[in-house]
Amino acid sequence: MKGKAPIAEAAKQGLGVAGVAGIPISHPAKIWFPAERITKVQVAQYYAAVAPRMLPWLNHRLLTVERCPDGITAGCFFEKNFVKGLPAGVPTCSVPAESTGKTVHYVVGGAKETLLALVNLGSVAIHIMNCETGSLDRPDWLAFDLDPSSGEFRDAAAAAGVLRKLLEELRLRSFPKTTGGRGLHVLVPLRRGPDQEQVLLVAHNLSQEIARRSPVTITVQALIQEWIQFIRRPKARRHAIFLSDYDMLLTERLVQGVDVWINTPRRPWEASGTSGMKVLVNGGLNLSELDGWWAEAYTPEVGWALGDSKEHGEDPAWDTAEAEALYERLEREVIPEFYSRDEQGVPAAWVAGMRESMARLTPHSSGVLVPLEADRILWQR
Repeated sequence: MKGKAPIAEAAKQGLGVAGVAGIPISHPAKIWFPAERITKVQVAQYYAAVAPRMLPWLNHRLLTVERCPDGITAGCFFEKNFVKGLPAGVPTCSVPAESTGKTVHYVVGGAKETLLALVNLGSVAIHIMNCETGSLDRPDWLAFDLDPSSGEFRDAAAAAGVLRKLLEELRLRSFPKTTGGRGLHVLVPLRRGPDQEQVLLVAHNLSQEIARRSPVTITVQALIQEWIQFIRRPKARRHAIFLSDYDMLLTERLVQGVDVWINTPRRPWEASGTSGMKVLVNGGLNLSELDGWWAEAYTPEVGWALGDSKEHGEDPAWDTAEAEALYERLEREVIPEFYSRDEQGVPAAWVAGMRESMARLTPHSSGVLVPLEADRILWQR
């Protein structure tokens, strides 16, 4: 009966609530997956059902969750710092962030009550660290994300075969997981001992060897190698990510709630720049290199620009100058304008820029423009 007390208390307060394994689930009928009409309480019931198999993997591990409080199509975000909002008794662990030194309050997995409490807060996906709370710098597993550029599952399977043979030569066991977007994840259990930096170096070297053995199946481009080296740096390790399966659904989530979209390619590598276009209708402003569509669309009333519209190749001095210009613009123009509020707490200048951007650029950069331009150029002759 003790486990039902929170449910009774929520009902007493007049809240819409349902109980799952003794844990109150608020707004149980809210639709979380519109296409399948799956509700919040059904997601909670699913997690309760799989908990016996899932919890051993979460035990003593710091959790990061993807929260979608109003459903997966209404805006989602990642959260790891739970300062408030958790029910009493949910265990947390305070860890100083390497980049800022600020304390991050992670939830610690292992209990069904904790799992369902996170679901009640809107958590759809739950991610774990590759280490336990008592040894955060000593990972006990390594994962490879095999996501072929072809999008073909057979290519991911072929790559997994190459990786498995290589790991067997090193006397390492591996297990394929179908948790990737289009490909495979390969999980490699480790004896706790090497630190995170050493394990990252091993992963990097293994990736290079796979590419050498099967260049057709897996292509490790120079740019990706540079990114791996960058991500290995302690200050960047937990802050730089690759976005796989970059499709319309991911883009929809990515641009929701974005105030400033920053895009800093070297000219002329902007390509189409459609992500910057997508943020327009959401009220976001662009701060980007004068290349591609932004070189045509930019005026001071609708955002901020970087560069001089010229190509400078791989000149490191120019890269440094542009980086300094970006920080200068953020510190002296963008951030002050965002936080400059009137008596009602409204950033008037910022809102004016949003309105001008939406009114002027959204019609110019929408998908309707392409067929209209095609009609004008190709047929109206």
